[in-house]
Amino acid sequence: MPPFFMMKDKHQGFTSRRPTKGFTLVELVVVLLIVGILAAYAMPRFLGPDASEAISARDTILMAARRAQQLAMNQGSGAGVQLASDNTAHEVRITYTDGTLQQLRYSLPAGIAITTVTVNYDALGNASPVTITITGSDNVCIEATGYAHRC
Repeated sequence: MPPFFMMKDKHQGFTSRRPTKGFTLVELVVVLLIVGILAAYAMPRFLGPDASEAISARDTILMAARRAQQLAMNQGSGAGVQLASDNTAHEVRITYTDGTLQQLRYSLPAGIAITTVTVNYDALGNASPVTITITGSDNVCIEATGYAHRC
């Protein structure tokens, strides 16, 4: 008996049972479903501020606050160390006096909004308590002791 793919059909000659070229409807639907799920996951990252940008902004503010406290303690009395967050310029500035007026600037991502505050540090590193609000991330709290942390 010949193999099944070479069997004779009543109405036609020998028929070949080779696979057809192309994709089945099920395969196309599965691929479109996977692409749709990936697009739904990826689109918010392109449309709004990224969570990593907000975390980066928070870490930059924490670093600047800790640096300002270090400068105040190193400079001693009369240093006049000041930390200022500026939402318009998207930056955090540390201003201090070291014989002349000095400024350190830390840029923040443009899509991140923060509250504008000014913190003054004394020679012991103490500061006025304040909370800096950051969109899309934890806030930054500066305690009366000058300790900066996320809150």
